[in-house]
Amino acid sequence: MTETRIVLVADDSFVRGGIGAILGSEPTFRIVGEAGTLREACALGARLAPSMFVIDIGSLKDNVVETVKELSASGRSGPIPVVLLLGADTAQLDLDVLRLGGCAIIRRRTAAAELVAAVRMVAAGYLPIERALAERLALTLPQLGAHAQASAQLTKREREVFLLIARGMSNAEIAAALTVASSTVKSHVQDIFRKLGLRDRVQAVIYAYESTMALSGSVG
Repeated sequence: MTETRIVLVADDSFVRGGIGAILGSEPTFRIVGEAGTLREACALGARLAPSMFVIDIGSLKDNVVETVKELSASGRSGPIPVVLLLGADTAQLDLDVLRLGGCAIIRRRTAAAELVAAVRMVAAGYLPIERALAERLALTLPQLGAHAQASAQLTKREREVFLLIARGMSNAEIAAALTVASSTVKSHVQDIFRKLGLRDRVQAVIYAYESTMALSGSVG
């Protein structure tokens, strides 16, 4: 079983201890280091080559986006997945961080089991996105007429599926909502991603959000 090597980053040792206690109880997780500053975290990244950083962004004074960039670049030739524990709802910050890729955003108020599950997903190569975040980023998307170019590429059914993806729904939930088979939804999702040049659901949420913002700007 592959071991997930984790560096915890928070300026408060009590916070680090709490997160460490949660993650350290998992047999496949190993806390290899703790840091209270970005500089310390980067040094640990270069020395320990962790699988990921779990960081309490709310406690750090550094610029969040730059923090993610520097941590992701430390210690490896490729990006290191980063789980961000945010204390506030900051839609634009969420979008800026998601746009970087290789990052997952988890609220600080998340339950212990949900945090463990999210770290497992990131370790497995997936980037989970909370439904609340997906819905907030897509709040201004009542229908996918948001971007003329996108609308022209997608069929009516694909636009319906894309809207539900942007709201954080799984394939099974979309199938139930549209009363179609899950295999049909999967096929639609693949076609949507291909037509719009998207890699995953995170990119779909960002695309939907930014398309809507572009339309709002042109209308205003």
